Amino acid sequence: MAIALQEEQITPADALRQLLTRGEDGLIQLTDAASAAALFTLLDQIAALLPQLEASGVDLRAETARWQGLQERLLTRGARVLAAWQGATPLAAARQARNPTADLWWWWIDQRLAERRRARRRRAAGILLAVAAVIALAAFAVARLFPGDPTMRAAYRLRLEGESALSSGDLSGSADALRQAIQATPEDANLLILYGVVVQQMGDAAAAEQAWQQARELLGGAEAPFLAERGLAFLQAQQPEAALADLETAVALDPTSARTHLLLGSALETMGRVQEALAAYEQAATLAEAAGNSELVAVARVQAANLMQRMQFSPPTTPQP
Repeated sequence: MAIALQEEQITPADALRQLLTRGEDGLIQLTDAASAAALFTLLDQIAALLPQLEASGVDLRAETARWQGLQERLLTRGARVLAAWQGATPLAAARQARNPTADLWWWWIDQRLAERRRARRRRAAGILLAVAAVIALAAFAVARLFPGDPTMRAAYRLRLEGESALSSGDLSGSADALRQAIQATPEDANLLILYGVVVQQMGDAAAAEQAWQQARELLGGAEAPFLAERGLAFLQAQQPEAALADLETAVALDPTSARTHLLLGSALETMGRVQEALAAYEQAATLAEAAGNSELVAVARVQAANLMQRMQFSPPTTPQP
């Protein structure tokens, strides 16, 4: 489809640059269905004009980079774009009227967003499985080390109650249960770390720092295990960015910890960095095998296998120019 130029004085490359500028501005200024439709029309025009100019031999490296960046921002702001359309139904009606070709992917941005949500849920399910497995291994160790200690058992039940409340979004209930568990076992650094994450999410940064400082003192200032445990707590609180920062530092401080590599894999997976997650799971299995920890070997290998299976059935959603 040829794009007619209104002014003979401008070149086709100038027209492309103007369309790109209008598209970039239009994405920022989205307010309603009319502005969304205008933006999509501009995108259609850019998609039609760019290959025409490339075929004529024009150097469009800068414009191509702008086009790719515009598409990436469009996908990143997909929820806002869909909101401007006032939902998937009006967009579907416009799509049917326009009957776009498959390469004009923005007309299916509602489906892209739905697939990304499904992918996040799949990743979250795998991550929760890994976190649950690590916690289960810790519970097994507690039961083995303190088989007849009612205080330890009570504290562990309270921790489970706090974790359950956290997973359901009940931060106040989680904090209350964890506070009681800490009162029963004040020397448990892991409880203090988890409590700190919960109260931080509640907006009490001072209480969080106090709990973390107490945990550091109980751990004798050992930063790697502290960060690994806080990374696990951040994963439980569904804060993967914070978890990843802690776990990357923990691995740098102690690259021999199989458990930390396993948790790092979980954080990377939830961030969508699947190849790095797979490498972390494989490293966890290798280190655990060297340490004779068969339970952790099994968990790491299951996580790697599950991730590889999900990779086979989850096509990439990055837009193509």
